[in-house]
Amino acid sequence: MGPLVGSDEAPLWLSALAWVFAAVITASHRALPVIVAALVLWRAPMRWWLPAAVLAGESLNGALGFTMADLMHSQWAVPAMLRSVALIGVPATGLLCAYAAVAVADALREGRRGLVAAVPVALWLGLVPPTPADDEALAGVAAIHLADFERRPSPAELPAEVDLVLWPEAAFRGAFRRWEGPQDPPLPLDALAGWSGPQHIVNLRLKRPGQIQNAIGVTDGEGQVTALRGKSSLVPWGERPYGGIDPLFSIDVAGTVPPMMRTAAGPVVPTICYEVYERSLFIEGAALGGELLVNVANDGAYGPTALGVRQAIGVLALSAAETHRPAARASISGQAALISSTGAVLAVSEPGTSGALVWTRPNPAAKARYSRRRSQTDASTPTTMESPHHDPPPNHQPGPRRPAHRLRAAHRAAEPRRGRHPALPRRHPRRRRPHRHRPAPRAG
Repeated sequence: MGPLVGSDEAPLWLSALAWVFAAVITASHRALPVIVAALVLWRAPMRWWLPAAVLAGESLNGALGFTMADLMHSQWAVPAMLRSVALIGVPATGLLCAYAAVAVADALREGRRGLVAAVPVALWLGLVPPTPADDEALAGVAAIHLADFERRPSPAELPAEVDLVLWPEAAFRGAFRRWEGPQDPPLPLDALAGWSGPQHIVNLRLKRPGQIQNAIGVTDGEGQVTALRGKSSLVPWGERPYGGIDPLFSIDVAGTVPPMMRTAAGPVVPTICYEVYERSLFIEGAALGGELLVNVANDGAYGPTALGVRQAIGVLALSAAETHRPAARASISGQAALISSTGAVLAVSEPGTSGALVWTRPNPAAKARYSRRRSQTDASTPTTMESPHHDPPPNHQPGPRRPAHRLRAAHRAAEPRRGRHPALPRRHPRRRRPHRHRPAPRAG
């Protein structure tokens, strides 16, 4: 959002009012294809037309700039859904999910025939193979999470192996008289004067006569911005007008630079806050060679609830699984996150804290040493299956053998009685009632 949205969270009533208003507008977009299809195909089973109409409504909603609250945004935590997204993409997986849900609804009207239609989808989700994880692009990346503007991590707080630092949106205040594209000469940032060595991904407000742009940039090792990309997916009523209503803060200019930047950690796909819902940006950036998906966000607009932050992390996980790229998210008034290329969330920062989230690469050498130690221990320690009889130690003097009936009696005394805790007193055995012989009924 704009610079007027500070680190303090928006009041719950204001945040809820804004999101309810947006939900009402987007619901009208989504409902239009469903209503048209229902008027034309109302005689056909719903599973043949309703899933396609729902996805058509989401496409219309996205074309108008409202890319939030799609069907698959609620399925990112299901591993089977992430595996399916990695193979056939988000739209196709959403179509299958909608088909299965509507088929179950048809079963209430048609009986088992409608329920059988959902079986192929269940088989697909159950048998789809997982994709191998490739998270090397996360090595050396630090995602900053800030509770407010007062405290920022210092260079001494980060590990020495960090070579790329991601800063949240609005972490650097002020408007700079620059524009998107390569920066020649580089733009120095006073806030990064004490940093030397790692590169930074920063969010800046740019201005030129009569125009404002929200941009994301990359710095060199000395903290000077060398390239900038303007935000292309603008928030309706927040950064651009919609339906004749002007935004609350300022009218921003959409960027045109492709979503890919080169850093010391490798090529990245940089996005700003709301752009996380624009999956086409991640697909384009991955096609251009981007190896790491990056999103810098200001979560103050979500208010004191964590639902919006959780959905934003989940949408980034869907894009990571779809593009087979790991992802990192920096946040202010929210949570930072590191996500695997399979869509699994590797780490999430604690809400209301300031610091850096760093991914620790697994150490194959330590794992190999542990496995070798386990194998040596197992080889030197005989098991019952391999050696059922142990040899007696030297100088062992066998004692007198006890009779078998005494061994059984000692064994029974050592074991607790079945069905009774050994610390409880023994109950008196239940007395059996005498069997009563009932006389046979007399004939006649």
